[in-house]
Amino acid sequence: MGLPPSYSSKKMSHKMFHLVKNNSKFFSARSGKNKVLSSRLKQVVLDVAIFEEGEENFIPRPSLESLKSHPGLKLITKKDFRINFKILRIFSALGLIPVEIDPETWNIRWHRSALRRWLNNFYLMIWVLHSALCSVRLLSFFYFKFGSGKGGTLDDIPCPILCILASGLAFYTNYIFFWSENRNFNLNGYNEGLNLYRDGCRTMPWSRYSRQDVLLVILVPILLVVPAFHMGIFLTEPTGFNFVYNYIPNFLHDSTLWFIVCALTEFFIVLIWVSPAMLAQLGEMSTFICFDAYLRCAILDIRTQSVMQPSIGAKVRRGYRILREFQMYMQDLNIMTQGVLFVAKETLLISSIILGFFGIRFMHKNWIMGGLFLGIFFAVFIVYPIVNERAFLIPTLTKMYKHEISICALGLPPGRRKRILKSVHAVQHVGVKVGSFGALDRFSVFCFLQFVIARIADLLVSFP
Repeated sequence: MGLPPSYSSKKMSHKMFHLVKNNSKFFSARSGKNKVLSSRLKQVVLDVAIFEEGEENFIPRPSLESLKSHPGLKLITKKDFRINFKILRIFSALGLIPVEIDPETWNIRWHRSALRRWLNNFYLMIWVLHSALCSVRLLSFFYFKFGSGKGGTLDDIPCPILCILASGLAFYTNYIFFWSENRNFNLNGYNEGLNLYRDGCRTMPWSRYSRQDVLLVILVPILLVVPAFHMGIFLTEPTGFNFVYNYIPNFLHDSTLWFIVCALTEFFIVLIWVSPAMLAQLGEMSTFICFDAYLRCAILDIRTQSVMQPSIGAKVRRGYRILREFQMYMQDLNIMTQGVLFVAKETLLISSIILGFFGIRFMHKNWIMGGLFLGIFFAVFIVYPIVNERAFLIPTLTKMYKHEISICALGLPPGRRKRILKSVHAVQHVGVKVGSFGALDRFSVFCFLQFVIARIADLLVSFP
């Protein structure tokens, strides 16, 4: 994009020097190993500076945060979902997650306690050893029993397969967010997204909450169903695959105390790998809801006249800054989550098929086990569209916002309007990526549901 004729290279270099110098804190969160992101943000500052004609000492401020106090922002506050962070603070104190949570702002930072860091590493060792043992036992079952016809049946395999899938997804999420080379960038990005939420008490009645708002408020308690489901399977079939109960001496099997201890142990083992996934899922869903609310508020803001924006040029500059800043937020989000979302989608796909097929199959033999499987199947079956519903609309809302900026720019002089519209239309409709090629959209929901139902029907016909 070319510069206006009134901007000489010397003047632009002098302006950029002040822009970068005065915004070193804004860039620091994305510096270091993320120099590509830092250069992109500097390009944002350059684009914004193009609109500021005659302001030599212009210092850009994050425009997205300026909408936080807008009356049209329909967004819950931090205190609305404080129950999630209270539970996560308990997990942090136990060392189940590698971060500590500030009790006031709910921002996260790395553990400063050496004891909690040691506990987290110890839990990770237990997690890896348990997953490896489960994988070895499953392979040996397929080779020595199921394949050779020495007592193995199809009904013995759903639990270990589901355990390995869920544990593998949680382990990959834990690695990406807390152990990869971009872990500091992920931590800063998590806090930046959380800071877009308002402080203070609830501003909306419960009757105006959407499905996603209600789910976000109680997300972590709902995810505690996963270890509870695992413990429920143990209480139903204590001699199942790879339970701790199978490794204690036989004379202890008649002891009620040891039975309760084994049940709690099964709950805690699953809780080890569910805890970091809870934190990641909370950040992902809160980001989707936040971006959706801010985009709707930005569209409402540019449609209405404001006392603080007396001219059309000021409204267009403000809209363009918000648009570009939102684009960078989305690009950062995709860098953090595109791999995790792809693995999560495939895991949900396979898990839904297994849960639905074996839930129907078990209803004829053990209705308690069948009811557990079908209950989790319906929960997993609908979690994909509900959790990601706000993400489906982000490209559409971005396109609507660009259209509103273009309409507002019609009141500018032709030359300036042409330059601004060229810059606005150059901003991509960035959506939430799933892997390197796919993206979250409304059609993916129907494809997901249709594929799961078709595969369950095929399995029921093939294995009556």
